[in-house]
Amino acid sequence: MSITIKDIAKMAGVSIATVSHVINKTRYVSPGLTKKVERVIYETGYIDKIRGNQFKFGKQSRVVFVLPTISSTVYAQLANTMTDLLAKEGYILSVYVSHDNEEYEKHILLNLLADKNTAGIFLSPAVNASRVYAK
Repeated sequence: MSITIKDIAKMAGVSIATVSHVINKTRYVSPGLTKKVERVIYETGYIDKIRGNQFKFGKQSRVVFVLPTISSTVYAQLANTMTDLLAKEGYILSVYVSHDNEEYEKHILLNLLADKNTAGIFLSPAVNASRVYAK
């Protein structure tokens, strides 16, 4: 029998709604509860079920380009080219500018990861440290 969200909630000692909020990032859940739920999700293998459902995208999905600045000609040309290529495939390109601010970039990325309409993210990072982008 396959594990369910109800099973995850019971094992973590939280409500089904809390598990849902942790998975979908729809509401604030305290860091302690989030860790507890995520641990159960990983330990039970439920993460594979989540990942299997995460990447079902339609043509209404958008592709995102997160860049540190808009003053660069290279970024402007790249965004124009990406817009044209993605439009041919039925996707919309959204551009976000982090202004070389690591915290703001993190905020942008966390929101994009929680958005089910985000089909993909192209990132020109503000920080040159892969540990920052582990998630």
